[in-house]
Amino acid sequence: MSEEINNFLKSIVNPFQLEGDNPDATVLFNLTGENGGVYHADIKDNVATILEGSIENPTLTLTADYANVRKMLSGEENPVAAFMTGKIKLQGDYMLALKLVKAIKLP
Repeated sequence: MSEEINNFLKSIVNPFQLEGDNPDATVLFNLTGENGGVYHADIKDNVATILEGSIENPTLTLTADYANVRKMLSGEENPVAAFMTGKIKLQGDYMLALKLVKAIKLP
């Protein structure tokens, strides 16, 4: 795990709470490029825990270049704008993606 991602994950209250009535879900994060990696969130009873590694059949898959994710983590890039311009690719439950952005509280 890159030091920058590790530091970011440590800054998130983990586990974190999602809003609304959500079924159990899993989210796969595929970060490409230099310092990229594969992570997943396991969401049970509206509480998500982020772990390193891949999973099969996630509810949502997010794929993005690590450099673009880094910009989102620092507040330089809006996650919704990044999605709309193709810098982030999502597959699966888009509403879950919006809830995650709000729960993680990016700058």
